[in-house]
Amino acid sequence: MCVLAYLATVFLWFDGCIHDRLNFDNAKNPHRFFGAFTLLLLASVVLMLLPTTSWIFLTFFILLSISSSPFTGLSAGCTLLMFTMFLSGTGSFTIFLMYFLAGIVGVALFQEIDEKTPLLLMIFIAVLMQAVTICAVQILFDSKALAVESFILPAVNIFLNSIFLFSVLQTYLSRIILPLKNLYLTINDPEYSLMLQMKEASKNDYFHSVHTAYLADRIASKLELNINATRTAAYYMKADKIVPEYEGIEQLMEAHHFPEDARKVIRQLRKKDKDPLEKETTILLFCDNMITTLEFFADQNKEINDQFESVVNALIDRRIQSGVLNHSRISVMEMNQMRAMLLEERLYYDFIRLNRS
Repeated sequence: MCVLAYLATVFLWFDGCIHDRLNFDNAKNPHRFFGAFTLLLLASVVLMLLPTTSWIFLTFFILLSISSSPFTGLSAGCTLLMFTMFLSGTGSFTIFLMYFLAGIVGVALFQEIDEKTPLLLMIFIAVLMQAVTICAVQILFDSKALAVESFILPAVNIFLNSIFLFSVLQTYLSRIILPLKNLYLTINDPEYSLMLQMKEASKNDYFHSVHTAYLADRIASKLELNINATRTAAYYMKADKIVPEYEGIEQLMEAHHFPEDARKVIRQLRKKDKDPLEKETTILLFCDNMITTLEFFADQNKEINDQFESVVNALIDRRIQSGVLNHSRISVMEMNQMRAMLLEERLYYDFIRLNRS
């Protein structure tokens, strides 16, 4: 069973890698998951020597989850738990359930993590769930008379889980999440070298990117999407055509170390990715189209404030009729929200006119 569980875990990892279901940039860094799994496998051998109530599988589940995906992490955690139970000769389903339930809560809590995540609160909730499950097993299934000594090992378990979880999550934030955010801050900076090259090569194309990013940024924020990837894709989706020194968009993205989330959106905008369109991609298609249309009117020096609403609605309806939403992940409700926000940008047309040359 342990071998089958391991094979299922490997399948889930590769399936998540192929279908872009792994968290963060884990698909490009398989050593995180398989390295963590190997280390925790060795730790499982040590745990078999300890009493069952002192096993720290809550940390195992969460570490494996953040280095892969929730489903893969749960599968990997269950594999190690079954392996440890097999080595220790423990066949009790209640022991498995005791750690599995806490693991589910832990994985659910840390599906997404960034510098704004209240780590201490979430760790408290996770270890509280573990404490509840251990105490429930102790009270309901332990045939021995309860005493204070019965809760010493569970207390040690909770303490160790708290320490290890805090250390693991802080390390993950400082080594993986924050460097990724800093990379986005660098390449999205108006003074970044590639941005300055675009501005020098073509001010109209540069301002087109800036205007598109402004609209897409607001909508992505409202819909709680990946703002950084949206902004990067808006700025650089046509950068290789503006700055001719690069042989295609892939070379440009590789040279400037674009994060994978932004690369995927740009590939979809350039029709180099056949997966269903991400929501960020769909938003950018509409924003780019709107800015192009407004720039056309600006070049004609036309006043369209009175017709702004009809122009925007016609633009959106025509884009929808083209079938762009047939393979998009965006919902009808989100489309309506985007339409409402674009209709609010009546005054932005005057700003676009100022930047045309």
